Amino acid sequence: MYKHLFFADEMTLSEIVDVSRNDENILQFDRERKAFGIQCGMHNLCYCRSKMTHRTFCCDCAQGPCFPAVATVFTETNNVIPMNELRSGQRVLTVTDDGTVTFSKVVAFLDRRPRGNAEYLELATSADASIRLSSSHLVFVIHNKTSKTGATRYASEVNIGDILLALRHNNGTKETVPAVVRTITRRILKGAYVPLTEHGTLLVDGVLASCYASFDHQLVHYFLTPVRLYPMLFYL
Repeated sequence: MYKHLFFADEMTLSEIVDVSRNDENILQFDRERKAFGIQCGMHNLCYCRSKMTHRTFCCDCAQGPCFPAVATVFTETNNVIPMNELRSGQRVLTVTDDGTVTFSKVVAFLDRRPRGNAEYLELATSADASIRLSSSHLVFVIHNKTSKTGATRYASEVNIGDILLALRHNNGTKETVPAVVRTITRRILKGAYVPLTEHGTLLVDGVLASCYASFDHQLVHYFLTPVRLYPMLFYL
């Protein structure tokens, strides 16, 4: 028996069971689906199906909130690199609580799984920046004009018209601007990466996001203080 993951805003794990059906077309589809699932299993991956897009794909069985391999960060060497090239010890752009754009050191990876695919949300904004992240990951949403960085919200709860914080290059300087969410698209993308920075935040695809997911940003940031200060503890 092979694993079958259903993707929506939340994921549930279930087993696919064989059923007897009279419709030859359905039986043929079942045989093809099972063969595809076995093929995934041969590579230690799960067979996945999105409830929203109805697409099937091989995915990592240990699914969780994260960024895909193609999501990008801006490093201190002025290079934009994908997540799968990012390493602990590198410094990436983020935004402080007072709105200052600065670099923050990647102290560890809370998750790093290059194999398999997963379903991600792509939030395209008016600032020509589109962030790709899982539905349960936290992104900063601006609620009023006086807020510097806004408050965190699950990506699945972001709506068209909400305002995110995006990076802008202005005459050699880096600053942030409000970016209105124009479209929200679900995409099947490879890999799963969760870098942890000293600030607990980072600019992903040019949009400010949290390093955390599923729980309150400030609570997790406080809880992981020992790891951020002494990252070697993460590997004990």
